[in-house]
Amino acid sequence: MNFSAVKTALKKNKILNSAVFFDSIGSTSQYLKDNDFATGTVVAAAKQTAGRGKHGAGWVSGEGGLWFSYVINKKIQKPYIFVILSSVAVAQALKEAGIEPVIKWPNDIMARGKKISGMLIENDAYNSKLVTGIGINVNNDTPEGHGINAVSMKDLAGEKVDAGALLISIVKKIDSYISRLPAVKKKLIASWVKYQGHIGGTVISLNRGNKKMSFEVIRTLNSGELKVKDGRGKTRLLSGEVFFK
Repeated sequence: MNFSAVKTALKKNKILNSAVFFDSIGSTSQYLKDNDFATGTVVAAAKQTAGRGKHGAGWVSGEGGLWFSYVINKKIQKPYIFVILSSVAVAQALKEAGIEPVIKWPNDIMARGKKISGMLIENDAYNSKLVTGIGINVNNDTPEGHGINAVSMKDLAGEKVDAGALLISIVKKIDSYISRLPAVKKKLIASWVKYQGHIGGTVISLNRGNKKMSFEVIRTLNSGELKVKDGRGKTRLLSGEVFFK
């Protein structure tokens, strides 16, 4: 990746306009959480040795992938819009690169039924800091094993992809959306819903404490919530984190 070209391109952004790069780091998100950087700082790494996914799960982040995080120093009571705008930006950039993405509600991105990208939003409202971490399988070898269903852009394209150009594209989109909030919020949610495709009939599970509940999806609403029904046919709305069976 041509880090110099990325830095130069990001300087034109309104908010996400500075970048720090590492050949190797534990976690780009953890680095932003542990240090004080200006709003809009992007930290990217050629590889992570302690990448994280949702619920403390590890994220294999070898060389060839795109691993980066950005920070917003602001007290944000409802960070959900950052899930939406970040996943839409990634989906749009993938589509421009010839990949047909599907957002698996709320923020995993699939291609041909396999996971190509994921993200983790960590919001520290007390210290007014929100960190968004994004991982994309670009040219890296994807892990294999029980329960792992991943694919890379290289696998789908049959050739290596310019990870630097992809990073610039995604960050520019995110910058544009953040700088124009809340004016573009409704349009973003509509795009987010559209990228999810037809998920009606999908069975999902929701953990509440030690209890696991299952629901059938009816549809995604323009509010970003899921309309579902339980085993007795009763409908309700869900937001936040759910798991597809």
